[in-house]
Amino acid sequence: MNTFFNFFSLKRQYENATTAELSKVEPIAENKNQLAPSLPAAVRNYLKYCGYSENDQFTYCNVKWKSAHLKMAPGKNWSQLFCEQVNFIKWPARIVYMKTKLWGLPLEATDKFQNGHGSMLIKVLKYFNVTNAKGPEMDAAELVTILAEAMLIPVYFFQPYITWTELNPFAVKGTIKYGDVEASGIFYFNDYCELLRFETNDRYYTHNGKSEKFKWTAYAWNYKTFDRLKYPSNFMATWSLPSGDHTYFKGRLEGLYYA
Repeated sequence: MNTFFNFFSLKRQYENATTAELSKVEPIAENKNQLAPSLPAAVRNYLKYCGYSENDQFTYCNVKWKSAHLKMAPGKNWSQLFCEQVNFIKWPARIVYMKTKLWGLPLEATDKFQNGHGSMLIKVLKYFNVTNAKGPEMDAAELVTILAEAMLIPVYFFQPYITWTELNPFAVKGTIKYGDVEASGIFYFNDYCELLRFETNDRYYTHNGKSEKFKWTAYAWNYKTFDRLKYPSNFMATWSLPSGDHTYFKGRLEGLYYA
């Protein structure tokens, strides 16, 4: 019986996916990151402000959320969200496990970009599917989420699978490409070298079984220092829908644990 339920357990699937990515980790070479001199000035200033350097050679990061909340749809109430997350850096992979409640019932989800493909699987009562999204649209959406999370994991700015274009002294376009999947978005900085928000049109909003592209914005603020590195500790994510803005996620970080 336990084997039967473990097969459907999204927590077990999250753990298995994380283990598979960890098995790819190799000893880090001593060479420095090579892209720093070619990065736009706003990015270099942000890396310096956050305490990162070319000598930082990290393979992955455990993202620990102190608190997180989710709003399922416009007009709905906020629900508390438990979240476990691992981002891999030398190659783009992101694996997230979440649990909350829907209609008073336990709901679990995995949100992934792994092996060049994105997916979102949501189950209620452990084995009834609510959502099982995959395909080219999810590939781009999940890959651009990794790009957005350069806001909290700045060593992504060093990676060769992302290219950078300076739009002006306070705006930089990033384009992330892995295999046949490509996505882009714009990072906005302030006078203090802080990264304030990221905007993209490469995510799809699904409603009533239909997926459409709308602008998606991630906001960051309240910079803190943890283990010598500075990062924004508060985040929220917003869809710009025809009916108005829908802020559906807000969270506060506990810390970033690199390896």
